[in-house]
Amino acid sequence: MRLNKQLTIICLLSLAIYQVSFALNFQGTKIVKGKITNSETGAPETVDIFFKTSTGKRFKIKSNSITGEYEQLLNAGQSYELSFVRWDVLNQPVKLTVEAEDEKYTAQIANFKIKILNEGNEIFAKDAFGKGSSVLSDVGKGLLKELKKLLRFNRSLSINLNINSSDSGDDSAILSARLNAVKDFTKKWKKFNRKVNYISSKGNSASDIVVMVSKVENTLK
Repeated sequence: MRLNKQLTIICLLSLAIYQVSFALNFQGTKIVKGKITNSETGAPETVDIFFKTSTGKRFKIKSNSITGEYEQLLNAGQSYELSFVRWDVLNQPVKLTVEAEDEKYTAQIANFKIKILNEGNEIFAKDAFGKGSSVLSDVGKGLLKELKKLLRFNRSLSINLNINSSDSGDDSAILSARLNAVKDFTKKWKKFNRKVNYISSKGNSASDIVVMVSKVENTLK
């Protein structure tokens, strides 16, 4: 009799612990919806949208081919990494944190703008060197690491990597040294290096490094 009572108490305690744990970890679900648009024209775009959970699980939906709208039921309070995939779209993963569920079950609005890859388009222009210096700054090294990541996520993309020296009076020696510094930093990129065309140019930009689209190939053909 005493043993049965002890077992009952243990079961009740286990159930209570499970219920508390469930309440702490389960926050319900929430509808997330929005529109995917062209960053330059504002026109709606259709793309594959990949959702990646914190545990690495991935799933895919597609935005509407006419309106660019999407809608997905997600776990409230959770964070997801979103990737927008199409052969001619710049794939730059973004983080989405789902809001807590509310009593009115209102949807969370999350709109996104995507960049279409066209030959000659600028992807970004930033400073990677100190003024008058040919030594890559920590910011510059981080910039090149992000560029490698960008090439990894965009297999259809080849780029022109322009190195400038306008901040140094277009000094030829500094320009040459900067080009060599970038090449030395990226020489271990191996398969990504074939997608990079290194260019040194004087006075074409106020930024040290300008990355532009050289070519976009439809790898899905």
